[in-house]
Amino acid sequence: MSPAKKKHQSSCTARTKALCSELRAAVDAELQSYVAAHRATLVGPQGSQGQPGIQGAQGQPGIQGAPGSMGSAGTAVAYARVSVGSGTVALAYSKNISQSQVAAAKSNPGVVCFHDLGFKVKNVVASPVAVYGLAEDNRAYVSVGPNAVAAGCPSSTPASFENVAFVSAYDASLITGPGPFTSDINVWFE
Repeated sequence: MSPAKKKHQSSCTARTKALCSELRAAVDAELQSYVAAHRATLVGPQGSQGQPGIQGAQGQPGIQGAPGSMGSAGTAVAYARVSVGSGTVALAYSKNISQSQVAAAKSNPGVVCFHDLGFKVKNVVASPVAVYGLAEDNRAYVSVGPNAVAAGCPSSTPASFENVAFVSAYDASLITGPGPFTSDINVWFE
């Protein structure tokens, strides 16, 4: 190739490069303007869900919260610890229950009678006290309201079902039972 032709080609290439970069800048600006104006209509179908990211590092423990306020008093109107065999009330572990209001049922072992209570009985919960840590076979059943009648229990004076209850405690163990539970029970009244 002749030196004159090489010079002409080199000059054309330099001009083309300048033209190319000016043209490229103009086309890029036009594309950006078009995309900005038509972005809402340029949405394709949603892609598939990406893989979950890796677990982040555990955060630092929070600061100790302020102490809470004192809760309200419990709702037990009365409670008692009673020996099922004798009907004896452990007064040191009792509230609003006196010995005169509790009796073991006559000729009905395992039943403790509560009568002439100074409050209307709404609910009763009873739990046998574990003897030597063994309690899995001990059962306690309660009765309150119009059906709170057990053979051998004294009735309230005047007769009323609102202030009586009875607890039947039973030992279902094949070793010491089955039969009446004769140890202590805890009873709560609401």
